[in-house]
Formats: sequence, structure tokens, C-alpha cells
Amino acid sequence: MLANAGWLYLDQGFRAVFSLVAFSVVARHLGPEQYGVLSFATAFPALFLPVAALGLDYVVVQELVRRPGDTSKILGTAALMLTAGTVAALGLAMAGLAWLDGGHPARPLIWWTIGSLLGQPFQIVDYFFQSRIASRYTVLARSAANVAGNGWRLALVATGAELQWFAAAVLVEAAVLSIGLKAAYRASGGEVIRPWREADRGEAMRLWRAAWPLMAGGVAMALYLRFDQLLLEHIAGPAVLGVYAAGVRLGDVTQFVTYALIMSYFPRFVAAHGAGPAVFAAARDRFFARITWLAVAVAAGVTVVAPWITGGLLGGRFENSAGVLVLMAWANVFAAQIGVRGKWFLLEGWQLRSLGFFAVGAVSHLAGVWLLAPRFGAMGAAVSFCVAQALMALVAPLMSAKTRLAAVTAWRSFLPAQLRI
Repeated sequence: MLANAGWLYLDQGFRAVFSLVAFSVVARHLGPEQYGVLSFATAFPALFLPVAALGLDYVVVQELVRRPGDTSKILGTAALMLTAGTVAALGLAMAGLAWLDGGHPARPLIWWTIGSLLGQPFQIVDYFFQSRIASRYTVLARSAANVAGNGWRLALVATGAELQWFAAAVLVEAAVLSIGLKAAYRASGGEVIRPWREADRGEAMRLWRAAWPLMAGGVAMALYLRFDQLLLEHIAGPAVLGVYAAGVRLGDVTQFVTYALIMSYFPRFVAAHGAGPAVFAAARDRFFARITWLAVAVAAGVTVVAPWITGGLLGGRFENSAGVLVLMAWANVFAAQIGVRGKWFLLEGWQLRSLGFFAVGAVSHLAGVWLLAPRFGAMGAAVSFCVAQALMALVAPLMSAKTRLAAVTAWRSFLPAQLRI
């Protein structure tokens, strides 16, 4: 597991550093207003990504770990389901684009960004490698996509290209990643995936029953992770969105440590669940505590250096992004807890119970943006986001007796004594 986590940290670290360099150059070049338009265009297709993904990621990983003898059937069925989900997502995105104001400055850019949805079926390869705790095979593919997309962006800045070509970088990344994942799968000796031949109706129903609550939760998450940017642009304009999106983008970089650990630990989490309630309870409490304190340490560090980060990377025009960055780093503490809880609920078959939590997050955040953004701009949206994450992690599970332990475990993970479990 440690070797696998090392590969994930290498991947996340490399991509975070290179993306950060390209992001800072692009943001400085475009300025808050144009960067806000670009952020609107990239947030738009993300609203439909949960439909393309169908919530299958950890469900497929779990089934591959539990039933290695059915690998071909699981992969073939999931690949066909992802293809169908991608077609549905593209249809919804096209319908949404038709609804958007014809004169909106982001409209020409969205034609490029929605093409990134086409790469979703290739994610089945990543699920396979996660189940084998062999993420090193996907590191090169993701790194190549990162280099291609960000190299494209840097070249555009050097040549002074028009804004729409910056949106095309998202499509370039998706294309290179898809090709790279396919090549990595073949290089590892994986058997050819034949969706039309190996897909099984019973398997599809089994996967769908486990995954659809995760997909619904993903839609709710997209509402407050991406629709908030569309709403903020409508309320306060593209320049305010640019400041907010820049802070969010920097905040995303702080998540790579906890994200990589969650991904790497999940197969062991599955094994602990199968070893009995006592073993799993200890593993769960230990996982919550370590993730929480790791995220707290990152957030504390970001709080100290945020003004230097935004000033050095983005320049004076984005100085208000520092406060957004700090709030995003602290919101990641709760996001990490939500991530671990989601894996716990998946193993117990409690995915449906998470829908109410996601609804609480979406409604509270969007309401917060609506109320706070007119007066406080980007900082109002950031405060709303952080509060919504805390409500989802620490308060929403208290509303049901069946999920109360999840809230108690999250609260308890802040105690230093939990680290010694």
C-alpha cells in the first residue's frame, strides 16, 4: 500500500506543481474578468460529469476486489454503462447550452469544454488499477495528459492566442489521458475489454443499484462545487468569479495529499470490512483521525502563507483570492471526512443515506452564495462553501439515528488521542 500511495503522491504532486505553474501564468495573462469567463466554460460541463460517471468508480473497485474471478464481466459491463452515461451527459450538456444566453461570452468556449466528457469511458482502466493497488500504471498517463494540457496553455500565453483556445486545453487533456490509459492497460498485460460481448444484464443491475445513489450525490455535489460558479457569475459578474475561481483552483491543490491517501487506502478498507466489525471499527476510526489531522495540518500551513502564495503566483489583481484560498483549505478538512465517510457507507450499502447530506450541502451553499455574494463577492461564496462542507460532515448525519455514528466519528477524529488508536 505504501508503494502505491507513493506513486499516487508522485502523480498528484507532479501534476499539482506543473498545473500550478501553468495556472499562475494563464491567470496573470488573462486577468480576473477573462479568467472568470474561462472558469464559467470549464464549470459548465462539470455539472454533467456525474451523469457520465454514473457513480461507478468506487463501486467497480469494490466489486473487482471482492470478485476477482468476474473481472472481465465487471469491466465489460461497467465500460458499456459508462459509454451510455457519457451519451446521456452530452445530450444534457447540449440542452443546457441551448438554454444559455446566445450572447454569453463563455458560449463559444463551452463547445470545446463539453468534449472532455468523451473521455469518461476510459476511466474503467483506472478503476482496474485501483483494485489491484497498482496505480503506477496510470501515473504516466495522467502525467502525460497534464503536460499536454498545460503545455498547450503555456504556448497559448506565449503566442497571445484568443480566449477560446484556452478552453480547448481541457479537450486536449481528456484526449491524451484516454489514449494513455488505454496504452497503460495494454502494457500491463490486461485482457482486452469487450463491452458488447462481456456485458451482463444482471451485473449491470447489480452495479446500478449500488451506484445510482452515488451518482445522485455526485449531481448534488456538482451543484455546489460547480453551479455555484455559474450562479456567482450571474450575481456578481465574471471578474468576481475570476477571483473566486482562482482561490478555488489553488485550494484544489491542497487536497492532493488527502485524496491520494483515500484512494490508496480504499482496498485495505474493503479488506478490513471483511475481517469483522471490530477490525473494521478500529480501521475506520484510525482512518478518520489520520485524514482529519493531515487536512488540518495542511490548512494551518496554507493559512500562514496564503497571501504570499496568491501574491507570488497571481499578482496584485487577484489579491482577494488569498482569503478564498484559506477558506478552501479549511473546507478540505470536512471534505476529507466526507470522502472517508462515503467509502464507509459504500461498504455498508448505505449510499442512499448520503443523498440527504448532499442535498443539505447543495441547498445551504447555493442559498449562501445568493445571500452573501451581492455584498461580499468572492469571500461570501467561499464562506458559504466552507459552512456547507462543515454541515455535511458534522451536522447532517445527526438528523438520523442510523447515521449518527458517522457524525460522532467525524467529531471525535479531531481529538489528538484518536491518532494513537
